[in-house]
Amino acid sequence: MSVRSTTEQFARIAVAVAIVSAPLMVGACSMDTRSAVISTQERVELQRTSKTLRVPVADLDDAALWGIADGYRRAGEGGVFVTVTYDPKSRTNTAMKASGEAGRVTEFLRKKAGASVESNIMPVVQSGQVSELLITYDSYSAYAPQNCKTMGGLEGTETHADEDYRYGCTIESNLARQIANPKDLKGQAGLGATSGRRLSNIVEGYKTGEPNAALNGESASQ
Repeated sequence: MSVRSTTEQFARIAVAVAIVSAPLMVGACSMDTRSAVISTQERVELQRTSKTLRVPVADLDDAALWGIADGYRRAGEGGVFVTVTYDPKSRTNTAMKASGEAGRVTEFLRKKAGASVESNIMPVVQSGQVSELLITYDSYSAYAPQNCKTMGGLEGTETHADEDYRYGCTIESNLARQIANPKDLKGQAGLGATSGRRLSNIVEGYKTGEPNAALNGESASQ
């Protein structure tokens, strides 16, 4: 046997071995390895809580009242309860003065915040000249998803590999802080149960070019 024929025979054997072993090598490579990156499917949460503001009556200038009204417009809902304190033994911090302040705050919030306000006065023995305004209403707040945490390296946390961290949680956390009007997350109730065909009839005439019917006024005789 010549050297050339021997070389060709070995070449054929090598090719055959490669063809047979190729599926085995590919089969050893798994393509379904579970990723270490877990993304969150949760979004910013809206929570409704009772909010109470406590402000000295001496500080109730227009700027303070506008701030209270703006806070209610952005996040408040439902009735507002206003209470002004007074000292029953004081000659200046009297019930009459407290009633006047309660009325002033109530009128302002009704006009500027569009709120339904209920007001009263409350005696506080030995409060002296200090009269306080207490305002309570339900308020909405935006929070990060309950099961989310901030990624390492932010807000003073240590930078490290965290297999439990859910990708996107930090984005949702930062987004919650930027929502100026949390109440908007409630959305709109919509039109409710109705007929789409009936609503579309309003514009059918416009689409077909059909002129509107003439408007005939009513006449009356004496």
